[in-house]
Amino acid sequence: METSKSYATLQMKGRYTQFTCKGTTITSLHSKDLIKYLSVVEWDNGYLVVNCLGKEKRIRGLYRLILYS
Repeated sequence: METSKSYATLQMKGRYTQFTCKGTTITSLHSKDLIKYLSVVEWDNGYLVVNCLGKEKRIRGLYRLILYS
């Protein structure tokens, strides 16, 4: 039995975050202090909760991204 795998990507391009899944890309502006995303904690009902690294400690930890298509 063959199963199809589906996955999503989360990447930074300049000051923008791009979330791509099933051929749809959602782009949003993120904080200028954000350095990189470390891991996805939760992905459900139009939002992501991610661990991230920022220039200041106030950004380190959980960051909630609201995704609208």
